[in-house]
Amino acid sequence: MFQTSLTLEGIVYVVDSCYVKQRAFNPAIGLESLLVAPTSKASATQRAGRAGRVRPGHCFRLCTEDAFATLLPAASTPEMQRSDLAGMLLQLKAMGIDNVMRFDWLAPPPAEAVVRGLELLHALGALDGDAKLSKDTGIPLASLPLDPPLAAALLAACRRHGCADHLLLLAGLLSVPSVWGHAGGGGLRARDAAVAKFAAAEGDMVTYLNAHRAWAENGRSQKWANRHFVHHHHMRRAEEVAKQLRARLSRLGLLPRGAAEAAFDLQSFLAAIAAGMFFNAARFARTDYDPRAANDAGTHVYRLLRHTKQDAPLQLRIHSSSVLWRVRPELVIFHRCQQGDEGWYEMQGVTAVTQEALAEAAPHFCRLRR
Repeated sequence: MFQTSLTLEGIVYVVDSCYVKQRAFNPAIGLESLLVAPTSKASATQRAGRAGRVRPGHCFRLCTEDAFATLLPAASTPEMQRSDLAGMLLQLKAMGIDNVMRFDWLAPPPAEAVVRGLELLHALGALDGDAKLSKDTGIPLASLPLDPPLAAALLAACRRHGCADHLLLLAGLLSVPSVWGHAGGGGLRARDAAVAKFAAAEGDMVTYLNAHRAWAENGRSQKWANRHFVHHHHMRRAEEVAKQLRARLSRLGLLPRGAAEAAFDLQSFLAAIAAGMFFNAARFARTDYDPRAANDAGTHVYRLLRHTKQDAPLQLRIHSSSVLWRVRPELVIFHRCQQGDEGWYEMQGVTAVTQEALAEAAPHFCRLRR
């Protein structure tokens, strides 16, 4: 809040930790980190300014003068240099800027990040042999305000699998911070018990749909949502996003106006997800146990399917918020994966798939990974 333009009346004292929690994309492995790091001197100065907006104030920095001078960088790393560029590259291609390696960026990103983004777009079929947007896939993907993998899954749902309505809703549910409400007075155990009622063996993405269906069948009631730890306002927002995406698909001619909603078909739904998110596939590798912990259930470790044996090993595990946390599916696809302070890359929005379904949905990808 203290780094926004918002002015709060009466603020006289600011206590600055001199740290910031910041997202950073690692192009070498194609995953994101959310880590605590020293803030920049520019940000620290901006934070201090909040104490003296309307009258003289004081800022207390929780670091020494020497640490401030030597450890804090002068300015924050521009977001363009620490982000996944696949979506940005897709938009540049849509504007006719084909030679993105020579594009005059305001803050030039690492060349490896550009290459990683192009690799994903090629794998999705968004680029043709000349690295231009493909007419059949690239142009529609660039027209959808979604991350390329999710947009590709939606495109597959429309064209091949007949489950556009359910992918539209999933896109909306994945766009909100969380489907689940705060634990509140009931505690985490009560919330986990409530979530378990909606849990699907296939994983989180189907579970989200189950929660939405139950909420809708109960009149979209906020009281019902609160009682079952479903986030009422996020459900409303997810429906708005799905409605906007449906209108966009109709304008693109990918979804007939007024088309009736098809019955939910699980295999078609999973096939559409695999067709777009295959780059986020991970295979179970081993279970690690902590000899110091009594009754340790172990941590199931996964390896990205797109990584070869020559790549540095990564510690991937299913996030504790997933309904598959204590399960051990052989092969999964995740919506998001980011590194936390413990060093683990934790997968969220996890869905179990079979090798056969993945090979059928993305045969070109599976051939390369054998």
